[in-house]
Amino acid sequence: MGSFYANPGFTDQRVHVCVSSEIIEKQIPKPEISEYGLISKMVPVSEINKMISSGDMGDAWGITGLHYLNSYIAEMSLA
Repeated sequence: MGSFYANPGFTDQRVHVCVSSEIIEKQIPKPEISEYGLISKMVPVSEINKMISSGDMGDAWGITGLHYLNSYIAEMSLA
């Protein structure tokens, strides 16, 4: 859907945002050491703004991803 620089002026790392559909929830394997503390869960798109407002989701990467998702949904509804 798009990409953005993670920390402009500090690193040239780009984050790529993509969309997935028809996701099947399965048992999660043991996380890698670098993944400890991360929480991953499926939520309806309609709940994301509530999560941002409540502080449950507040990182810039997630909010930027939501921007791309909203643009994608708008484009798909016009197609």
